[in-house]
Amino acid sequence: MKQARRYHPLLILFGLIQLLRNSAFIALFLFVMKAGSQSFLIVWGRKLFLPFIALAALYVLLDWLSNKYEVDDAHIHLSKGIFVRSKRTVPFTKVQNIQRHTSLLHRLFGFTSLTFETGMDGSESSIEFKVISLKEANRLEETVSAKTKAEVPEVSEKTLHFSPGKKDLIKAAFTSLSFLILLSLIASIYTKISDFIDLEERGIDFLKGFLDPWQVQSSFF
Repeated sequence: MKQARRYHPLLILFGLIQLLRNSAFIALFLFVMKAGSQSFLIVWGRKLFLPFIALAALYVLLDWLSNKYEVDDAHIHLSKGIFVRSKRTVPFTKVQNIQRHTSLLHRLFGFTSLTFETGMDGSESSIEFKVISLKEANRLEETVSAKTKAEVPEVSEKTLHFSPGKKDLIKAAFTSLSFLILLSLIASIYTKISDFIDLEERGIDFLKGFLDPWQVQSSFF
C-alpha cells in the first residue's frame, strides 16, 4: 500500500476564498448597511465577526492537515477528522461515474476538481477531490477506469443456428395442444350459434343459390 498523502496545498487558498465569499454579505450588512446602528445584536455581531473569520480560517488549515488519501491497486483509502478520526475504503469496482469540473479559479492555477460517483447513499455517495493537479487527476482517472473496465464481463456473441419458417410454425401449431384448444373453441361457438340459427339449413340454401346460376348456364351448352 502506498503512503497516504495530503490534498494539494492550494486547497487551503480555495477554502479561504470560499470563506470570504460566503462572509461578504454578512460583512456588508454589519459594517455598511447597519453602520450607524447601536442594536445589541449588531454591535456584538461586529465584535464577533473578525474572531469568527479567524477561527474559520484556522479550521480550513486544520482540515487540510488532517485529511489524507491513498490509492492502491484496487481501492481508494480516505481518512479525515480533526478531533475524531474516521477511515473509509472504496473499491474501484464501486465507481460508476467520473466527473471533472474546472472553474475559472481552477483554470487560473492550472488545476481541476475530480469526483468519483459510487452510487451509494448519503455522504458516501461520492469521492471528491476539490483541488487536484491535472497530472494527478489523469493518473487517478486512468487507474480507476482501467480497473473498472477489467471487472466488466464480456458479453459473448450468440450464434443463431435455427430460424423457424412458416411451415415450421404451422407444424408446431398442429402438433401442440393449442390447436386442439382452437378446435374446441370453434365447436363451442358453433353449438351456441346453432341454438338460435339453423346453420345447416342456411348453408344448404346458400349452396343452392350459388349453384343455380351455374346450372342455368350449363343448360345452354
